[in-house]
Amino acid sequence: MKTAKVSLWIAGLSMFFAWKSGGATELITAETPWRVFLVCKTQDRHRKEPPKFTTAPPADWAQADFDDSGWGRYTSDLTSVLGGYGYEQSLRRATICLRTQFGVADPARARDVTLAIEYRGGVVVYVNGQEVARQHLSKGNEAVDVRAVAEEYPDDALTDEYGEPLARTERPADEDLERYEFRIRKLTVQVPSKTLRNGGNVLALQIQAAPNDKIRSGRNTEWSTAGLCSVALSSAQGEAVVAYEDAASGVTLWNASPLETVGVTPGKLQSGFLWWGITVTPVALTQGNPFESPKPIRMVAPRGGTCSGQIVVSGPSSLSGVRASIGALKHADSGAVLPAELVRVRYAMQEETEYFCNALMPQPIDGAAVQPVRLLVDIPRELAPGWYTGTLAVTANSKTTKVPTEILVAGWTVPLGRDNATLVSLYQSPDTLALHYDVEPWSDAHFALIERSMNLMAKTGNDVLLVPVILDNYLGHQTGLVRWVRKGNSYDPEYSALERYLDLHIKAFGKPKIVTLSVWKHDFGCRTWFRGMKSDTVKPCMVTQLDPATGKMTPMEAPHFGQPGSEEFWRTMIEGVRRIIKARGCDDRFLLVGEAFDSRPLEPTAKFFQKIAPDLRWQIYAHWVREAPTQDGKMIALGGFETGFRINPNGGGLPEFDRHYPDVPNREFFLAQTHRTNIHHTSSPLSYRAVTGTSGTIARIGLDFWPVFEDDRGRMRSFYRSPPNEGWLWRGHTPALTGAGPEGAVLTTRGQMLLEGLQETELLISLIRARQTAAPEIIERIDRCLAARAEARLVGEALSQATISLDWPGIAAREYAFAAELAGTPTSGQWDNPPAAR
Repeated sequence: MKTAKVSLWIAGLSMFFAWKSGGATELITAETPWRVFLVCKTQDRHRKEPPKFTTAPPADWAQADFDDSGWGRYTSDLTSVLGGYGYEQSLRRATICLRTQFGVADPARARDVTLAIEYRGGVVVYVNGQEVARQHLSKGNEAVDVRAVAEEYPDDALTDEYGEPLARTERPADEDLERYEFRIRKLTVQVPSKTLRNGGNVLALQIQAAPNDKIRSGRNTEWSTAGLCSVALSSAQGEAVVAYEDAASGVTLWNASPLETVGVTPGKLQSGFLWWGITVTPVALTQGNPFESPKPIRMVAPRGGTCSGQIVVSGPSSLSGVRASIGALKHADSGAVLPAELVRVRYAMQEETEYFCNALMPQPIDGAAVQPVRLLVDIPRELAPGWYTGTLAVTANSKTTKVPTEILVAGWTVPLGRDNATLVSLYQSPDTLALHYDVEPWSDAHFALIERSMNLMAKTGNDVLLVPVILDNYLGHQTGLVRWVRKGNSYDPEYSALERYLDLHIKAFGKPKIVTLSVWKHDFGCRTWFRGMKSDTVKPCMVTQLDPATGKMTPMEAPHFGQPGSEEFWRTMIEGVRRIIKARGCDDRFLLVGEAFDSRPLEPTAKFFQKIAPDLRWQIYAHWVREAPTQDGKMIALGGFETGFRINPNGGGLPEFDRHYPDVPNREFFLAQTHRTNIHHTSSPLSYRAVTGTSGTIARIGLDFWPVFEDDRGRMRSFYRSPPNEGWLWRGHTPALTGAGPEGAVLTTRGQMLLEGLQETELLISLIRARQTAAPEIIERIDRCLAARAEARLVGEALSQATISLDWPGIAAREYAFAAELAGTPTSGQWDNPPAAR
């Protein structure tokens, strides 16, 4: 794969030819981005079968003209994810390939360029494709490939003086320090001037793992024998070289995958529940490598779907006059046109509490030193398949650059959101919108804001409608969708807000598969199962009272379950909601009450609902301990609750993702998972793109729960609050897939990536279903698609950004093309042969 020739500016290019003299010059710094490719090794537990290796990089990966623009990157966190003594790093890492670029003004005079690295395992060093050093590779590995093995470590690097494994630490005791330090190998080499060239030069490192079969398994003892602990490239005299800081001091335009994390301020590494893997959010990129030339923006999408691309402008200080525009894109081989109004330009903003640029705003961010420019593209369902090309014009600091833009539209058509096979549960927050935009709850202005929020994520086909009834529950509901009107000495439920809200939901997402009435919280008394909290205190049950004459709404106390008058009060409300959803064609078997957790309602509460509505089931989010479906497909939770919607912290999903599919038990309930160890509120775009690919489900994700009030410590908080299960069930849940824009919700990078991931998951489900009746040759091709996805997950679990390097868009493009072929609508155009390469 050769570098595409694109005539674009790189600010500060003249510095390539500046002569440096005087003190030592750093040719790379901690902020220099490194491209990374990872090969993983897997083997059965008993090592009876030969090891298997994931996809290797192309043979010419170390060459100067190799196009690595599709590889994932690390910057200042490179040695955090690869360095140290190897703890909390995957043992599957077999080969780590790293590339970066540095500048030389005159190769003949650059005679003291010195590389110093510390690493684990063995290493080969290349400069512009020429090998300049190798060290600690075992004999017989002269021709280095992914199966090469580094020299074995001595026992002293593995165990203490008593023969026990060295325990996980980054600060060893003095008596053991030398043993830990045995793992760190060092190499210093002077780069031959004959390997250098004028301008940008490629430094490539190939790190091979040492044997690890003597390492005892376990989180406190496992360590990876392949890693990079430090790297420095410098010139003592600083003659005829380019200081990296100087080269990066101008305004630059650089490519970034939409899967990458880009920020104005870099933040810090975020790991969530796992200590390595795809859930880790890398330090945000704040600059590209100034020696890299910008490439065309390339995207792929199915018909009826969405896609996104990204390019970034950055500088040493505030940018001025940033703007971008793009017209219609035209089919490369026919007269078909992708209209300009379906290609939206957005500017990513990093909010104060964010770790990267997330909210996608309609206007550039004033005074930002880093401005990601995002293209969001909606593909019409009837658009002709093939390549579409256009030009994005990007202006910054009075200079305009034209960037070729290419979209491959696949012949496969994604289902409408309302027909999705995936199961999605998003929670929308009317209270957040009312408070943030200062509008009256359930007013016309309020419903307009709600509709905007829903429409942004309409393609998810959100399947769950949570109906606020009680107040101040775990989602902080301030006003109910069901309200009560006083009639003499009693109260009648009033449903106008609910009906309007339900109609908006159906318009945006389709008919909900599940409608859950939020009528219970732990403050009503609960007992614990697993890690829940026991509470015998019963606080008042508050709902919303409406004065129809004035429209005023106030909290009122409702009769608690089992108190006098409670049966009629709650039965009337439930029956009214049932009539409303049935009139709109919704399945009232999945009218549920909730929500229970590891903290479960007390027995009298369960019996109360069984009495007033015998067929009414529960929505429960919990750790499920010794709770399994009965033989008739019902789910009975501990405590005697029949469950209509079971939500797992992790594990479970659609039947298609069960390894026994199609021979799976019948379910009379829905099952979804929150993926709390895969995504959290700080997770990267990559995590959100990948999250539904293992289960076909996602649950308990906030749509628009933005911070709108201060807590008692002065911190801004959202209504997405944590109940007593905090720390186990609730840690890190995503409160918002949208951001607060000037006139309502705006999409975020996380939300866009979830949309694109869901449409890829829809395709996987269609292939899994087709496999059941397909011919053998088709089954083989489907299995190759599924294997490619599994490999991407495996690599991502070992090193998150290396997932990108497997060409994620290319994987999707090939799947879309295959699905289009099966559907009889083949794609005219191939991902590996884009227009710019012709």
